[in-house]
Amino acid sequence: MHRGLGVHISMVRSLTLDMWTEKQLKQMEQGGNRKLQQFFVEYDLNDVYDIKVKYNTRAADYYRRRNLALAQNLSFEEPAPTIEIGRTLLDGRRLDASGVPQ
Repeated sequence: MHRGLGVHISMVRSLTLDMWTEKQLKQMEQGGNRKLQQFFVEYDLNDVYDIKVKYNTRAADYYRRRNLALAQNLSFEEPAPTIEIGRTLLDGRRLDASGVPQ
């Protein structure tokens, strides 16, 4: 499922089959599935069925950029998007209450 999104959207690594770089390990330590799910709760995105929609929201983009900066020990002072902005897709469409792009 995640592999089809592309590495710029979702990092997928096997614990046993893939080699991990130090950068990737730090990103997983900083982020990871549980933290992302908790972050998505703030934007009511956990129940969005279409993973391509969920991972292409401004909230998900913010999370990826913040996670990368923190994993590299860089300062990240950009404020989190509002709920309305976070539930907007990178192409500008907004999600309705059911998580469907409009």
